[in-house]
Amino acid sequence: MVRVRKRSGNLEPFDEQKLRNSLMFSGAGEQAVQKVLDKVRASLFDGISTAELRRMALAALRGAPGVSTRYRLKHAILMLGPEGHAFEIFVSHILAAKGYACSLNVIAKGRYIEHEIDVAAERGSERLMVECKHHAQPWHGCSIQTALYVYARFLDVRGFTAPLLTTNTKFSPQIISYARGVKLQLMGWKFPHGDSLERNIEQHGLFPLTILRSLPRHACLALMQQRLVLARDVADMDARTLARKAQFPAARAERAIAEARELAA
Repeated sequence: MVRVRKRSGNLEPFDEQKLRNSLMFSGAGEQAVQKVLDKVRASLFDGISTAELRRMALAALRGAPGVSTRYRLKHAILMLGPEGHAFEIFVSHILAAKGYACSLNVIAKGRYIEHEIDVAAERGSERLMVECKHHAQPWHGCSIQTALYVYARFLDVRGFTAPLLTTNTKFSPQIISYARGVKLQLMGWKFPHGDSLERNIEQHGLFPLTILRSLPRHACLALMQQRLVLARDVADMDARTLARKAQFPAARAERAIAEARELAA
């Protein structure tokens, strides 16, 4: 049995169907998926890292740039850091695409103290109190304590109809069970089915700018400091503007814009 080493250091059996599903989600056709699987099977060894698997898949997908970019989605969202503000802005874009009017970093009065709410989202009579938890490592999921304090905060503040906890990683079964019991809404990686974080990103075309291979890390950070977090923000710029805002050469800016526009096509 071939085992895969995750970033946490834990080993788990290689799951070909899991790889197939992630490739299909990225938009790869059956022929491209089969090409990747054949390459992976030929190079598998016990203890291979998930990072090496991803590199192999991306190498096999190079003929389909839009697909290879989408395959990097999970890693790209992990890079919406090191601070959590970029993820809060990113979540507000998702909620806006779903028809909500969003305000960030709202101060709400509780019974005894004031609370800073990451995102207040309104749609008709609905007003969500949104807590955004970004993690830089995929194994750093939300703890049950996070769910408990989000719901406790919701009970203390006034003017909200429901709480929503969002994250870029997975929720534990304990959090899901608790959330169902108290009607705490959740949106994270692969949850809930049909309305998960990645499903909303794909559905609304809201890819993070960190997904662009042509955009170096320092350029991403410079743009995020200006509250620009989406690949389509890059697609909407001309090369001179992007070069100035991201502090890198215009020639590289042109490549980043072309990649962003290809992703949006």
